[in-house]
Amino acid sequence: MKNDHALEKKRGKVPESLLLKAMRLLTYSPKKGLKFLHKLELTYAPNVDVYYNMGVVLLLLNKLEEAARYFEKSLQLKADYEDARENLGLIVRIRTILNKKNTETDLEEMGTLADYAREGELFELAKIIGALMVDVDKEKIGALNDLGLTFQAQRKFDEAIKYYDKALEIKPDMFEALSNKAFCMMLTDRFDEAYRLYEKSIELKNDFLQGWYHRGYINIKRENYPEALNCLDKAIELNDEYYLAWFAKYDLLTKMNRTEEAERCLKKATELNVEYAAQLALGEGKKVHTTNMHSKPRKTV
Repeated sequence: MKNDHALEKKRGKVPESLLLKAMRLLTYSPKKGLKFLHKLELTYAPNVDVYYNMGVVLLLLNKLEEAARYFEKSLQLKADYEDARENLGLIVRIRTILNKKNTETDLEEMGTLADYAREGELFELAKIIGALMVDVDKEKIGALNDLGLTFQAQRKFDEAIKYYDKALEIKPDMFEALSNKAFCMMLTDRFDEAYRLYEKSIELKNDFLQGWYHRGYINIKRENYPEALNCLDKAIELNDEYYLAWFAKYDLLTKMNRTEEAERCLKKATELNVEYAAQLALGEGKKVHTTNMHSKPRKTV
């Protein structure tokens, strides 16, 4: 034990420059980043950032047992490391679901875990949980929609559409699957089909804010400016602080040579979101709003 302690002291702290290099590696290659972090682990004294990031990468690679060990190591060095504690708790919950015979009473928990995995870009894990949900869910539609959401989050839109279609075969008027499929269609420039699906979604839910906004967006692409204006005005009527609709209306009125009205819209939009206005000015703004992702409401058991 004395020799181990002496070795730790001799190894010294991990240089900040090497930690930064590890972070850069992780952004474009988790496997290379993990290999580099492992080298740091063997070369230098125990470091909480090295351990924690190794846990995160292993979680991304769906290696739950190894990830748990490194989150535990992080907590040994920093007992109040809340992110490490939360990730460790998440792994425990996931292992419980993966290692038991699930029933419909577990769907709420499974859905929550699939959401966590998807939001954390743990896509393979989200797919595994989603497939289990399909097996357990008697209605199927909610689980199929959730699997679609995972592929949609990966920007694998055609795969996502396949799952939304399976849900719609069972329930043709399922709002969540209709609106999610519409969004995927729009992002792949299938505007006519997207528009039809948004119309149907709005028939089911007239206050569907993103539906009105995206109908406006599609009409701008079609150069059907009067109808685009009607749709954007409806979105703004539903939410006067929906800055994307104000920016879109500014762009539309500029195209219609209604300069004075356009400037008023730009002023309103900028007041609502200065950062997005700056991104637009630099040509960095997103072309399309990307929050039209709807999970099926789940029953609390």
